[in-house]
Formats: sequence, structure tokens, C-alpha cells
Amino acid sequence: MGSRFTQAYGTSQKLGLHGRQLEADAFLHAARSLNSPSSAARVKGLRFTHMLWTTLQADLSSASNKLPKGLKVDLLNLSLYVDKEISRTLNNPMNIKPAGLIEINRNLAAGLMRLN
Repeated sequence: MGSRFTQAYGTSQKLGLHGRQLEADAFLHAARSLNSPSSAARVKGLRFTHMLWTTLQADLSSASNKLPKGLKVDLLNLSLYVDKEISRTLNNPMNIKPAGLIEINRNLAAGLMRLN
């Protein structure tokens, strides 16, 4: 699995994506995957979204994270909702309609792009 992420990082570097733009692109990719007409692609999108938010949780919990405490708490609380929504959706694969997760990912991407 690690090599796949290394390849993705290398590709992003070639595209010239750095910092907040790279993060925004990851959340937009998650939103696009969740919005796929294919249920198999949506399941992959749910797994990618879970990995992305787990990475965000780890970063937010790190002592080196310099975001204001209130923002970190808000994002961690949102991540708990995302975790529950992903679990709920994966437990009912015949009814994968992750509109809320799509909106959250798009809004977070938009916020990151405004910070550039």
C-alpha cells in the first residue's frame, strides 16, 4: 500500500501541487469518487475518504499541528461524524448515497483553496 501512496505523491509533485492545494485536491478527489455512478467506485471512494480523514485526524492530534485549538476541535468533531457516516454507509452497500460526505469533502477543499 505504501508504494501506491508514494506514487501518488510523486505524481502530485510532477503536477506542481504543494501544500494546501495538494490537500484540497485530495478532498476533491474523494468527493468525485463518492459521486461516481458506479457503486464499486463509490465503495473505493468511501475507503479513500476514510483513509484521508484518518490521516487528518492523526495530523490534528499531533503536537506539531499549529492550527488554532478551536479549529482542531471542530475538525476532529467533524471527523467523528465522517467516520460514523462511512461505517453506516458501508454497512448498507445497496444504498450508498453519500451526499453529506461529498458536501463535507467539497467544503473542506474550498476552505483549503481559500487559504492559498
